[in-house]
Formats: sequence, structure tokens, C-alpha cells
Amino acid sequence: MPDEARLSLGVWGWISTGQPVYDAGYAAASTEDAHVRIPGKSGTGYGASASLPAGEHNSIRITYFETKSTGSFIAPNNLNLWSVPFTQGDAVSTYYHLRGGKLSYEFVSWPFPIGSRHFRFKTLYQVQYAKIDSNFTAPLSTTATIPAAGSKTIILPSLGVGVTDYLSRYIHVDANASGFMIPHHGALGDADASISFRFSKLELQLGGRLYYFKTSTSSDYYMKGTLAGPIVGLKYYLN
Repeated sequence: MPDEARLSLGVWGWISTGQPVYDAGYAAASTEDAHVRIPGKSGTGYGASASLPAGEHNSIRITYFETKSTGSFIAPNNLNLWSVPFTQGDAVSTYYHLRGGKLSYEFVSWPFPIGSRHFRFKTLYQVQYAKIDSNFTAPLSTTATIPAAGSKTIILPSLGVGVTDYLSRYIHVDANASGFMIPHHGALGDADASISFRFSKLELQLGGRLYYFKTSTSSDYYMKGTLAGPIVGLKYYLN
């Protein structure tokens, strides 16, 4: 098919909804409550990808994305966030910033031989990375005199599957899902579905994306969340 065995570069925008959770882990030194469902409007995000041919119909794909959101809430009780105390009734401003990346080897497992068939079933072998920053401030607080800020990082291998169905030589539908978890030590997972329309060397992608993360609960603090929303992307084929 025209998009196979090609070098390509892509960019996409993502409007994600979701409220990540911040909480104390097993190694927290404080006994004060730290559970916060981080509020906020839909996050604005973007991503970029590069695809390289890896023999026959297989490919290697490198992906990077970012999304962030701000919000606010009134502390329902005394809180301890990133080792900074907040008092019940404090007006707390929140911010989170999620960055992620993925290296994926996409192997077409079926059908074999492909011949003139339009359907592809792929197995995905990946390494995923995510870094989540969060920040809590309460300028009018008598206890939280400094911003409470910190970050957590996850690096995990992951496995997945994907399908591609070519409705024509220039229109195809894709769906992919992958993930991995180690109990108490982190989890990452993502899924996407899209339809793509190719015009010469340009391709328009319309679809949606779901992303899940959870940092290690064995540390002092951890964060987890599920973000989902529509994506719009453009891809350019270099050859």
C-alpha cells in the first residue's frame, strides 16, 4: 500500500478530558490526608511521530506527546501535598503537565503471505516513558507559604496489538492498544483509533485517543489518571 515501507513525519493535536488523582504512597512520611482529584478544563496537547520501514510491511515508530491543564478547588480538610501543609478552606490552584514517549516495533503477524489482502494484524513491542509534574499553590494560605511541586517518572516495556484495514489505496482505518504494569511500581497503557485520508505525500488523520498512567504507589506520593479525547493529525511521507 502507498503508506507502507515509507519514511514519514507526523504532528497531531489532542484535546483530552480527565482528572488525574494525586495521593500519598506507602512511603509517605506524613499521616495527613493527601488525596486530591486534580480539577481542570480539557487539557490541550500535541504530539509528534516518526515512522521508519523495518522490512516488508513492518515499521519502527517513535512518538512523543505533551498535555497539561490548570484548575482550582477549596481544600475540604487539612492536606499535605508534596510535604507542604494546606489548611481546610484554602483556595488551591492546581497544575499538571504530562509528557510521554514511545518506541514501538510494529510487526505484521497476519495474514501471511499478505498478497493482495487489505487487512493487517500487528503485534506491538514497545518501550514507553511518561513524566508527570504537578503543582499546588494557595497564595492566601497561612500554612502553605511555598508552592507544593514535584514530579514522577515511569519507564516500562509494553506489549500490544494493532489492526489496519485499507478501505482503498488512500483511505485506511487503524486501531491500536498496548500497555504494561508492575503491581505497586507503575502502569502505562494507551489506545487509539483513527481514519486516515492520503493526498499525494500528505495524510489527514481523524480519531481519538485514550491514555492511562499510574506511578509507583511504593513511593512517598503517586499520581494516576485516565485521559481521553479526539485527535487531529497530519503526516508527511518523505519518499
